[in-house]
Amino acid sequence: MDVEVSGLTKRYHGAPVFENASFTVRRGETAAVVGVNGSGKTTLLQCLAGVVAPDRGKIRYDGEIFTRTRLDLRRRFFFIPEFTFVYEPPLPQEDFVVEPEEEEETTGREMVKAPG
Repeated sequence: MDVEVSGLTKRYHGAPVFENASFTVRRGETAAVVGVNGSGKTTLLQCLAGVVAPDRGKIRYDGEIFTRTRLDLRRRFFFIPEFTFVYEPPLPQEDFVVEPEEEEETTGREMVKAPG
């Protein structure tokens, strides 16, 4: 997918996070967003994913203008927020042991048993 950003601006409480950001990443290219803490890297990615709306500018995916309401385009750009854990990590004594049942069809839940 081609990603084109032109004149993208985002402000929080009147203070600019980034102004007039413009770049293009073509299908098959790899890009990195690099900067110091607070420079707007996460906010830029959130705009690209439709998590937050930019204040100004345009984002295009394969030439189509992207807005937060374009769910068909939002599904094409996946953003994983910076959480340390998606779930609460288990304590060592809560580790699970997986033992396969006899050869019957299971949903997987039946296969997970607590130790002991």
